[in-house]
Amino acid sequence: MRKSIFIIFLLMLLAVGFVAADCGVSITPSSPGDNDDITCDVGCSTDRFVYKWYQNNEYDGESGTVVSSTWPAYKTNTGDTWRCKAYTPGTYPFGGYYIGEASVVIGGGSQNHAPVLNYVGNKAWCAAERGNIYLSATDADSDSLTYSAPIKPTGSSFSGTHFSWTPGCCDIGTHTVKFEVRDGKGGYDSETITITVND
Repeated sequence: MRKSIFIIFLLMLLAVGFVAADCGVSITPSSPGDNDDITCDVGCSTDRFVYKWYQNNEYDGESGTVVSSTWPAYKTNTGDTWRCKAYTPGTYPFGGYYIGEASVVIGGGSQNHAPVLNYVGNKAWCAAERGNIYLSATDADSDSLTYSAPIKPTGSSFSGTHFSWTPGCCDIGTHTVKFEVRDGKGGYDSETITITVND
């Protein structure tokens, strides 16, 4: 019985050794900017590992999870060296057997620039007359932009870059409208205006 247990234990050790030998570790993207998430990739079929991230050779205590191998962009800065060490599952947070490691330097090449919404300004419209506003913006990265009007008067409409409203007599007074533009990469700009409706 003891001999069988020993053989099973030995086979488990050998299996772990084979996994470690067959698994290469890399980080993608290989040349990240400070707006990129970085992911520690283990090149074998085993699907759960312990990942430990080191910033400039100092261990980051928030890592060491068997769930996610991705380190978010908001925790990286241009010039940082990040190293990922991968282990087989083991006692948290240390992991089991060492698989391998990889490192990258965060560059500034892919830094995102927020779009800039072109000035709209306050408006004064007459009741029962249709008013239109067409939005535009510039983006240093030439990103595809999405426009919206998250705050607008009841009865108004917004489509694409076009805001339209025909206020009625009951709308006489001031109304707040907020316009936004987003680049899909976390960058955005906004402007809040007042539309005054006169009789």
